[in-house]
Amino acid sequence: MLNHGGKLREYASLYQRPLEEWIDLSTGVSPWTYPIDQIPAHVWNRLPEDDDGLVEAAQHYYGCESLLPVAGSQAAIMALPRVILSSLIESDCEGEGSCKKDIQIALPQVGYKEHEQAWRKAVLQFPTARVALSFYSDEPTAEMLMTADVLVVINPNNPTGHYVPANKLHLWQQALVQRGGWLVVDEAFMDLTPEHSLLHSNASAETPLNNCVVLRSVGKFFGLAGARVGFVNAQPKVLEPLQALLGPWTVAGPSRYVLQQALADTSWQQQTRKRISVMADKLHQVLSLHFSNKDNAAEVRMTSGILFHTVQLPHAAWWHQALAKQGVLVRLCDEKHAIRFGLPHNDADLQRVNTVLTHIKDNQ
Repeated sequence: MLNHGGKLREYASLYQRPLEEWIDLSTGVSPWTYPIDQIPAHVWNRLPEDDDGLVEAAQHYYGCESLLPVAGSQAAIMALPRVILSSLIESDCEGEGSCKKDIQIALPQVGYKEHEQAWRKAVLQFPTARVALSFYSDEPTAEMLMTADVLVVINPNNPTGHYVPANKLHLWQQALVQRGGWLVVDEAFMDLTPEHSLLHSNASAETPLNNCVVLRSVGKFFGLAGARVGFVNAQPKVLEPLQALLGPWTVAGPSRYVLQQALADTSWQQQTRKRISVMADKLHQVLSLHFSNKDNAAEVRMTSGILFHTVQLPHAAWWHQALAKQGVLVRLCDEKHAIRFGLPHNDADLQRVNTVLTHIKDNQ
């Protein structure tokens, strides 16, 4: 199992510090949870229903029609490779699964590793197919774009914060689809900058882009990671086999009930965007104070309004441990070259982070 932050109880036990004494900045989930009223008993009692109004609320929120609710975008990340590979093999292979050509999957070198793991697992389901994975830095090379059958983009990237402009994604999608290729865009952290979303830029919102899949998560911005809800935007030729693979009742009734309200609450959304932006600026100031670029030892990576800040620096694992010893849990990135800070809940927590960083630097 990959580590994505969280696991606060595990760290509390490891460092012998009570849960209530920790500041958990490890997940990138908003510290401000959408307020939940009492959930009616019938929502718990009955099986989830697809026509309960959740999809309509999501269509209005995202500005597009073709959506499938899933148990967090993670559920789609795990299942989509099988759906897409099946489509590619059906079109590119003949006889008893004898492929005409290799299938090339291009993924970000640094990013949410569940994508890579899902594709590696899916390949095992198609033993007669020749599938190769390749990796790019911030953006794929021109050669990759010419040869890739599937291009996976995390936008904005987690943890680097790198954005790919929507107009560039459109160009990539057009180049891919001409060769029967696919574009998969993970927009899990896009809620704070919806103007950059591929959904927002698609002029024909009622008709999804051909061979294009957009993943959205509601857990991050709405602070509802525990609800496990996300959405997939794609054409029916993707959503129908994906839904069949995931099976019925993928999203629990109480989660559907809460998210229907959250997606429609524009007042709360506007207030929370401002709140997040203010705290993001404050956190950036603190991190810039402690991790300056004067000696080129560290680099603060920040995208305005985003829910996390990533600091690239030598000895990142040491910093992760030093912070944990002081009761501040951050995310040690997979490459062990950076630590990622989520947003503190309030100014008191921010001040404690500042104090802890000062203490660590003074005692190095």
